[in-house]
Amino acid sequence: MRPAMSSILFACSLCLCTIAVNGSAADLYVPSQFPTIQAAIAQARIDRLSPNFPPDEIIVIHVGVGQYVEAFPLILDVPNLRLDGATILLTDEHGLPTGLIASETRLVAKPPLTGLQTILLIGPTSSELTGIGVTVQGLVLDAGNNGSASDGRDIVIDRVSDFSIRRNVLTGSAALAIDGRASSGVIEQNFIIGAGCGTCISAGNNEAPAHYSFLRNRSVENVFAGVLVAGSSYGGVLHPALLPVAAGTTFDSVTAVISDNNLSDNNHDPHFTSAIRLFAFIPGVPTAQTGADLDVSVTNNTLMNNSFGVKIDAGFAFRADQRTWTAGFRTIFSGNSISGSKRTPALISFTHSTAAIYPAALKDFKYIQDSTLTIRDSGGDLEGYWLDRPMTDPIDGRTLNNVLEVNGVTIANGRNFR
Repeated sequence: MRPAMSSILFACSLCLCTIAVNGSAADLYVPSQFPTIQAAIAQARIDRLSPNFPPDEIIVIHVGVGQYVEAFPLILDVPNLRLDGATILLTDEHGLPTGLIASETRLVAKPPLTGLQTILLIGPTSSELTGIGVTVQGLVLDAGNNGSASDGRDIVIDRVSDFSIRRNVLTGSAALAIDGRASSGVIEQNFIIGAGCGTCISAGNNEAPAHYSFLRNRSVENVFAGVLVAGSSYGGVLHPALLPVAAGTTFDSVTAVISDNNLSDNNHDPHFTSAIRLFAFIPGVPTAQTGADLDVSVTNNTLMNNSFGVKIDAGFAFRADQRTWTAGFRTIFSGNSISGSKRTPALISFTHSTAAIYPAALKDFKYIQDSTLTIRDSGGDLEGYWLDRPMTDPIDGRTLNNVLEVNGVTIANGRNFR
């Protein structure tokens, strides 16, 4: 049976051309069978939408060694799709990529990306093309033509489950190398360097849960953070090619495991950059939302020579916004090596981290209230942390009722910056 004409037209509308190939439909090759990755993705859509194609069969797009300059974004909406480059990363004795490359499949943005542009976009474009089960591995993604981007992303992941981002090089983005929202999957053994945020992963909800595993990556020399976890996320869509988000939808809970990574030399701004940042509220939280919830485990990571090792803060609770912001943090720290921090191994604040360091910024950021931060740190990984937890907001006088508990002990209100 042939695929419905409407399905073919839809698939072709997302790409400029499709090339028929012989052999297994589950293996597509670039450039030997398809001149572009876009063309191979279009064929994968047609295959997946065919009523005769097994829905659980993995479609693999094999991309050979070389440099590819394509029309971005490449939209990875085909369920159970694997985009498989020929990049081989050398690793150290711990299995972390060193940054040395034995061979490479390079996707480079020319001109550099701007705004919300991205090289790879993983997410749903229809009820059938959901982006579930997509794997990206063995690629070098350069959003900025060797670092000249003013914005842009390498990968955007939105409202998908079972994704895998493995053994890639991610660079060139002045914004975010990986931008994830309301998704569940694994980010593992990647080499991330010179981005704005190495990886920024944000909250989901019951319909689109956010459960991330960030494992054995090397994320270094980034401007804002090596990895950031946010307990809220944007309303609307992250990219207009994806299915819209229902009006009033909020994303307010996230679970993350950050383990066995090297998050070092993130010190671009000596007063701001961190290896790891956990915060509650992003800018642009939907108007119906006032809460955020984070459950994060941080184990066996190396954090060397960062401006801040770890930052835990409220994020963007703008004073001009009349909402009352409340967050819940549950964190575990174990086996981490934090050394050479330019400011402090850890900063814990119930307002924005910048306002904690520079109280003059409290005119822009207020303290969250009725919030609880629970830290289990039996090995003292965060020893010497700076704390900003007043009893009342110094600007508006609210009694805050925030609770900080470390290893089962409630910590007194105060401020201990050095």
